[in-house]
Amino acid sequence: MHTHVDFFKNTDVEVHFRPWISHNLIRNYRLQKLSRKFGKKSFVVNKNNNLIVPAHLFNVVHVLHHIYWYFLVEGVGLRQVLDLYFLSINNRNSDIIVIIKQLSMFKFTSAVMWVLMEAFGFNKEFLPCKPNQKEGRFLLSEILKAGNFNGLIIHYGCQNIILLKSFGLLLVLFIYP
Repeated sequence: MHTHVDFFKNTDVEVHFRPWISHNLIRNYRLQKLSRKFGKKSFVVNKNNNLIVPAHLFNVVHVLHHIYWYFLVEGVGLRQVLDLYFLSINNRNSDIIVIIKQLSMFKFTSAVMWVLMEAFGFNKEFLPCKPNQKEGRFLLSEILKAGNFNGLIIHYGCQNIILLKSFGLLLVLFIYP
């Protein structure tokens, strides 16, 4: 749940008022449980400007899930992956993998790690898990074909939202369960 805000010219900015949601009932339950677990620890005060911002671990998990969601639903672009790059640079946190495994997103996360290395030259020592080259190549190929927001509609020439949702469902069933 989010809204688009025009902070910058020619740049899409989403402000989320609900951090995550999933059509998968089990994953959605786990996400909501995770939100309750994070509770007040979800956000911290940035000492440089006194703004309330997402805590690092919460933000990394949110961005990973966001990439996953857009990959399945509308198309994900390198811009969203670049967000993860900047969040993850010079940071190691093993808690991320524990949470990602609870959300059944480990295979997808390992693909994203490969894309981070391949597309952005991300330092392997800061990856929270081993990159998966096979899955990463597939993910990067889809990112380059479909791109950002509604890129699936443009790339696959499909205006039928039910067909697009079916495509995402097939990805979940056979590639990223």
